[in-house]
Amino acid sequence: MIVHTPLRSWSLAADAARAEYVRGGAFQRNLNRFGHALFEQMAQTAVCSRQHRLDDRLCRWLLLALDRLEGPDIPMTQAAIAQVLGIRRPSVSECAERLEREGLVERGRGRLRVPDRAALEARACACYGAIRAQYQAPARAPGSPDAPA
Repeated sequence: MIVHTPLRSWSLAADAARAEYVRGGAFQRNLNRFGHALFEQMAQTAVCSRQHRLDDRLCRWLLLALDRLEGPDIPMTQAAIAQVLGIRRPSVSECAERLEREGLVERGRGRLRVPDRAALEARACACYGAIRAQYQAPARAPGSPDAPA
């Protein structure tokens, strides 16, 4: 796993995680829910990459990054962002420059700042909302008709 930004994290030994998962309960439900949301995010990202312009995709990615960070700063280089998005670094620079002219981002050495999140959300493609909804969906009881398969 590659970690691009400093975050708080927890660790759990694999044996302990496996035993807790087998017991069922909240740990199992939350892990299944997260796995489902992550799968949906990957699928939505694949569709987004084929259908939307780079500017819109970068907005989506910036918003997803902000969801996991505290504050408006994303401490990543444009080269790292290019790697995550699977595009060339100059493409990220050009796109970030356009977004900066629109007042949606401020570029700095090794970071991007989003001064107005609402404006960035308005500019992003609908894929961001679809992905975010998956992570915010309430947990459903296993076996219920609306539970993820």
